[in-house]
Amino acid sequence: MMSKRLIIYFITFLVFGMVSFYVHQLLLENNDLSLRFSLKNVYIFQGISSFIICAALNVLSTTEKFNSQIGFLYLATFALKIVAFSTIFYKSILSIKDISKIESLNLLIPLGVFLIIEVYFISRILNTNLPVTK
Repeated sequence: MMSKRLIIYFITFLVFGMVSFYVHQLLLENNDLSLRFSLKNVYIFQGISSFIICAALNVLSTTEKFNSQIGFLYLATFALKIVAFSTIFYKSILSIKDISKIESLNLLIPLGVFLIIEVYFISRILNTNLPVTK
């Protein structure tokens, strides 16, 4: 059951990531916009980190110790994801002195795409692990 979920997570992140990247790239090209950073690398980072977060929380949800803490763990991993992004992309993105609003928006789009999928999967994990009340 768990391996089936992980495969679903992987395929979902891969398909949504690829489709949104190519649509995003197409919109940039059609509007003659260029970015001073690799949009592909941003999508790859967001996709891999989102998959890892969902997979880890899915595994942790099966343990009695962490089952009731999944929501808090998700918040912590999301903060960790932001720190990791800042560390990895510091030289290529965050060191750009005069980053435009268009470039800023184009950094947030991949985050938003994967955040929506993350929240969907995490909410499903939380809903399947609700404690039984009498």
